[in-house]
Amino acid sequence: MKKLLLPILAIILLAIVVAPKNAYSKEVQHHKKVYAWDSYDWLILSLEGKKKVAESGNAFAQCYMGKLYLGEIKTYNVSVDYPEAEKWFLESARQGYTEGQVMLATMYFKGIGVKKNYTKSLMWLSKASELGSVEANLYLGYLYWHEGTGFQNPKTACAYFRKAAKHGNLWGLFELGNAYLIGKGVPQNYRQAKVLFSMAAEQEHPSSQFGLAVLYYKGLGVQKDNIKACMWANLAASQGHKAAAQALKEISASLPPAQVAIAQQLAHSWLKKKRKR
Repeated sequence: MKKLLLPILAIILLAIVVAPKNAYSKEVQHHKKVYAWDSYDWLILSLEGKKKVAESGNAFAQCYMGKLYLGEIKTYNVSVDYPEAEKWFLESARQGYTEGQVMLATMYFKGIGVKKNYTKSLMWLSKASELGSVEANLYLGYLYWHEGTGFQNPKTACAYFRKAAKHGNLWGLFELGNAYLIGKGVPQNYRQAKVLFSMAAEQEHPSSQFGLAVLYYKGLGVQKDNIKACMWANLAASQGHKAAAQALKEISASLPPAQVAIAQQLAHSWLKKKRKR
């Protein structure tokens, strides 16, 4: 009896193990065809192989080809071809791949190889935003912030900057902080600007570090502190921020050499501490 039960039990166990695996494999293969691709498998593919994956309908691969022809990917010796980039981004975007949607919208927003088209940019960014793209929220903020787009609405812009900021996007934090600093789209609030700048500055965002330098130098929402202003300007300038570099010269010129040295030491210690984390 035991001998009869063992084969039956083995068949039952095999069915339990294999059936879900087959179902799972189909789901994975479908997802892989449209969106995902294993990083190692993708890495070892030739350019021709990557193109075939894109042609098969894989949205990730289509976006990759778009970035390749846009000149953002330098792995292969491929000439910039804007119509090809637009074509591949469009293929990817139509499948709901948010990066493809944002890349296509950016081409239209900035006029990269195409005529500027803010209406198309708004359409694709809105689709990506609805799908949860943080970057799309940031660019929607820019679209509603700037004059000349036909959609300028600072209040709406700040709402999108806030969405990006809530997800920790550094530029979202900075742009919302800047809006509070100048009182555009939101009530002017220096303390809130300081909070937002600080969140991004702590993550080494140079524009936000410069923002803090301005607040401390002018005493906006904080007690005026030229040493801290010099420190933050130093940190931002060290990352190539031109306005911060100019401000650093002006602030340093207004301070005794001993205080400049203190600010430099503070900046050095801050960086050292960050590097150890």
